[in-house]
Amino acid sequence: MGFDAFYVGGGNTQEMLELWAELKVDQILKAGFDKGMICAGLSAGAICWFEYGYSDSTRFDNPDDENLILLKALGFVEGLFSSHHIREPQRNKQLTQILREVPGQKAYAVDDNAAVIVRDGVVSVMSSKSGVGVSVYKNNNGKVDIKKLPLTKC
Repeated sequence: MGFDAFYVGGGNTQEMLELWAELKVDQILKAGFDKGMICAGLSAGAICWFEYGYSDSTRFDNPDDENLILLKALGFVEGLFSSHHIREPQRNKQLTQILREVPGQKAYAVDDNAAVIVRDGVVSVMSSKSGVGVSVYKNNNGKVDIKKLPLTKC
């Protein structure tokens, strides 16, 4: 492994994860992660590193489908990742609904132009645009609490 980072772009998360499992790419990524390589990406490329992702993969077959699906991802980072929250407001409602069924689960709702950084288990947030960021959704005994995370000062 003669490199320092893995970067994954966006796309069909479900298809990507299935293909990676079939081709054993997931094992290569895990070996790199375990050696301390940086794992980064956007949209599907961010979802993949978490335990679970909330994905619009069904839109690739049906562009009018606004429903999101819960996917089991690689599991390198604890929690659930959901992208595009500022531009697709239906994601907030759907994420809240699914978390009501998953006691104790924590989800990161991420706006476009915002990033979740996890280093040694510590979460920080960065943004390249004013007014965007990351919220954490958590199921507390059937009630979903939402907390906006502060931006990390650079």
